[in-house]
Amino acid sequence: MFSILLKEHRSSMTQVSVHLQIASEDQPSIPSWFGEVAIVAQVFSTSGTLKSIEDQVRFARARFGTYELIDFVAVLIGYAVSTEPTLLAFYERLVPFASAFMALFGRKSLPHRCTLSRFLVIVRYLVKDRQEEKSPRVRPMVPA
Repeated sequence: MFSILLKEHRSSMTQVSVHLQIASEDQPSIPSWFGEVAIVAQVFSTSGTLKSIEDQVRFARARFGTYELIDFVAVLIGYAVSTEPTLLAFYERLVPFASAFMALFGRKSLPHRCTLSRFLVIVRYLVKDRQEEKSPRVRPMVPA
């Protein structure tokens, strides 16, 4: 740290201390979308939407290691609100602020990217299965 002596007026000399701290390591800046995610998380919390998701949305597999469904939902809400082009880019921007981000949703830790990936594969499979159940079976037309 260092101080700088400045002259403010010709007739008087005033000491002004300026303290600068310089660090050699990079410090990431808070993503521009973080505030918007905080607002959405607050609305979801106060409206009871997060609690409803926790209580009413069931998944064949209740937990993924130490993570629960709501942890993945929080990540996907954040990604939907963010302006990041991909989920990978979102994660790279989010990691330095992971605990603060998850705290917005009342959660403790950010699921690892691999765990989220496995979760999304299972969800995609279940959705595809469900769509096939609902779609009518088409029989090939055979000439009589």
